[in-house]
Amino acid sequence: MVGEIVRVSLKPVTFYCEGRRINGVLSAPLGVRPAPAVIWSHGYGAYKDVLGGPLVGERLVPAGYVVLRIDHRGCGESEASPRGRCVQGFESVVDLVAAISFLRGQPEVDPQRIGLIGESHGGAAALMAAALDRRARSVVACDAFGDGGAWLRHMWQAKRGSEVYDQLLQRAEDSAGEEALTGSPRHVPVPEVIPYGEADLRLFYQLCEEHPLWSREASLATVQSLGWLVPLALAERLATRPVRLIHGEQDETVPVEEAQALHRAISGSDLRVLPGIGHGVSFSEKGGEVLDLIQDWFDRTLTA
Repeated sequence: MVGEIVRVSLKPVTFYCEGRRINGVLSAPLGVRPAPAVIWSHGYGAYKDVLGGPLVGERLVPAGYVVLRIDHRGCGESEASPRGRCVQGFESVVDLVAAISFLRGQPEVDPQRIGLIGESHGGAAALMAAALDRRARSVVACDAFGDGGAWLRHMWQAKRGSEVYDQLLQRAEDSAGEEALTGSPRHVPVPEVIPYGEADLRLFYQLCEEHPLWSREASLATVQSLGWLVPLALAERLATRPVRLIHGEQDETVPVEEAQALHRAISGSDLRVLPGIGHGVSFSEKGGEVLDLIQDWFDRTLTA
């Protein structure tokens, strides 16, 4: 296990993915080089400085890890992709691959000991990036889904009905046609793309009010990009990585069945289900337990 380190450094960083600037924060323990490193992938519409990201950094950096928290393209302070703001989906996977390349060039980092961690959409992106990029040695996915397109369809049909979901697909198709002709996608309020439950919708509006950089609008390209975010389809490749899944039993946004399906498909994966907890386990009332599980996994897989 990495020894406890008290003094840390924190600096803003930038790097590029497909020609677009990504902003991040690099936190590192002083006096430990090279150190194992972890990249944090935030949830849909969020950014690096809110919810679980800072908490993970506060736990792991004093324990001897370098932590890179990024704003995915079109979120927070990062530049939007050509497809618009807050597309995420498969775009976030590509962002993480670029983040690995950036991190491997930092003097504080042991390039052979890099892990990925994410929450919700970010958890799915971390899983898929680890499946595609062998430079990622370990992954922790909190509240992750296995198939973005299937998840989106199921949640819209369950919460608003099939007709509303079909209307979303048509709007996304129309936007893709316009984008192909003009290069400009349509943007809509985030709740018109993501089918939040009542509690999560209230939380969304609260987060928008409290955090000015929280994404309020999203490109309709999100629908297509989410459909390409399918870590479940790469389960065989993920079986070659240490994978820990952490999920709240009462999650209404990404039901626990998503984590159970991933666990069944990814041979050797570790699943921890937290009773009585909903979406957002890292900043829940059991956040301390979740941080213990996160550090324990990386201690086992990145420091040996």
